[in-house]
Amino acid sequence: MARFYFHVFSGTGNSMHLARVVASRIESFAQGGEGGLRASIVGVDEGAIARLRRGEGNGPAREEGDLDAFLFPVFAMSVPRIMMRYIRALGAAGLSSPGGARQRAAILSTNGRISVDCRDGHEGQALAQAERMLRRRGWDVVYRDTFDYPQSLSSIIKIQDEDRRASIMTLLAPRIDGLVADLASGKGRRRPCRAWAQLLGWPFGWLYSIFGRRFLAMLYAADGSCDGCGLCASRCPAGAIKMRGRGPGGPRPDWSYACEGCERCINLCPKRAIQTSLLRIAVVTALCVAVELYPLKPALAALLGSALRAPPAWAIESVWFIVSVVLVFAAVRITDLALVALSRIRSLRPALAFGWTKWTGRYRAPPLQKQ
Repeated sequence: MARFYFHVFSGTGNSMHLARVVASRIESFAQGGEGGLRASIVGVDEGAIARLRRGEGNGPAREEGDLDAFLFPVFAMSVPRIMMRYIRALGAAGLSSPGGARQRAAILSTNGRISVDCRDGHEGQALAQAERMLRRRGWDVVYRDTFDYPQSLSSIIKIQDEDRRASIMTLLAPRIDGLVADLASGKGRRRPCRAWAQLLGWPFGWLYSIFGRRFLAMLYAADGSCDGCGLCASRCPAGAIKMRGRGPGGPRPDWSYACEGCERCINLCPKRAIQTSLLRIAVVTALCVAVELYPLKPALAALLGSALRAPPAWAIESVWFIVSVVLVFAAVRITDLALVALSRIRSLRPALAFGWTKWTGRYRAPPLQKQ
């Protein structure tokens, strides 16, 4: 009896919804009229990565006909950093099927869509990027495709109303039906990844993974409606949120640079307390400007000039870029800790956490029973 293993990283729930729908249907799907199929879901988070690195969590040895599916949302046209780390941990664990056969894999991504009239979300290089990683580790990628769900970036874009989300899900339903039939029957599919998507996705994804997600983490804040329940911290897949502080103000969530920018915390908060703070945006902008205007760059150029004879301009600019990024990150982190401490003063919370996120709404992945 063939088994399907779904390895799922999901921020706002779309990728997990896809995994649950496919897994629930595939178990009752008869292959050639003989027997059924079995499916299991593994959530991808820091705990799962740690278990793999300890040599745990691989499950039973794979047999002929088994399939491992990797599901994730597309971040900046690329694979999320936490999923890349999970794939590397699986490779290090040496997953393989008996007899030396290459282990079969499927790659399934989800993209945000804001309209039924045009496909505004795009997978970029994500499918090809994940396939390269898996093939280098001995996997045989037999299926790759992407699926457009209602967009869920509530920190940036207003969430669609229920009717528009339902229309997007109606458009998606036959594609999920096709996916179930393909996987259950063993049919392969390889969605093409154009050269332009890979060329654009690589720098975009690299910049987001190194800088973008970390800056996003420093913009999140909990407003006065936060009751310190800690749900955001306990459910964070990256373990990036810590509850800090005691006293009359209660503990407050604090986001570290480990944040993936998945927005699970924003959409999960029962009080809708997590906001993208306008004050924090202003602080980060001011710090970037201050580092650029402060006369450190001429001093750095003089230092390089004394160490190297007539260093080229590109070398000075490259070193300055690295130094300025480090300085900004350090300054933002110190400022962030100070703002978290101030947020324990109840009267200051409205100003510290004021932002537009309270008007963009919150997103909940479609319930399984609707599919």
